[in-house]
Amino acid sequence: MNLNTDPVTTCLLVSLLFFAVMIVFTRKLIHAVIYMSTFSTVAATVFLFLGAPDVALAEAVIGSTISTIVFLIAIKKHRIFMLYVVNNPGRPEPVRQGIRELVQRLEEYCREREIQQFLINTDDEVEGLLARDEQKVVLESRDEAVILHADAKNVHTLGIRDLIDRFDTCCGVKLSLETVRHDLPYREAAPHEKV
Repeated sequence: MNLNTDPVTTCLLVSLLFFAVMIVFTRKLIHAVIYMSTFSTVAATVFLFLGAPDVALAEAVIGSTISTIVFLIAIKKHRIFMLYVVNNPGRPEPVRQGIRELVQRLEEYCREREIQQFLINTDDEVEGLLARDEQKVVLESRDEAVILHADAKNVHTLGIRDLIDRFDTCCGVKLSLETVRHDLPYREAAPHEKV
């Protein structure tokens, strides 16, 4: 096999090695997807220089385009944090302050993980909110406590549990996390399995 070792091909092969290393060692998923797409584009160019236009075309279409789109869609779906705050007009001021502080901590949690947070104030019942979707967290207040409800399958449940373990209270208000199984009706969800 006779490899074309002209300077352009050599430079492209070295850049392939560089992008492969960057894909593995980058800390941000979106950067890894960008490096992967660039890697595929450079690989398609290398295939073209080596005389394989059919392989270059396949790599450009599949590697650079389709797989990049699929990865970006997957990242977008994983990187959304829905927080529903159930309105309760009779909340005492310490509970309101605790909720504000908890929401700020959840915003920091999202910012650290590059997650897009949606904060929704609602008058809906907790049971109805939890029945709609696994990937959300519902915040409510009962008496002098703030309770977060999350599905056991929610990708953020462990991170929220760690957050609550670090900050047992917000402004003197007790915090707790209750998980339910999304595949069971809320009332049958085993008396709120505490995490």
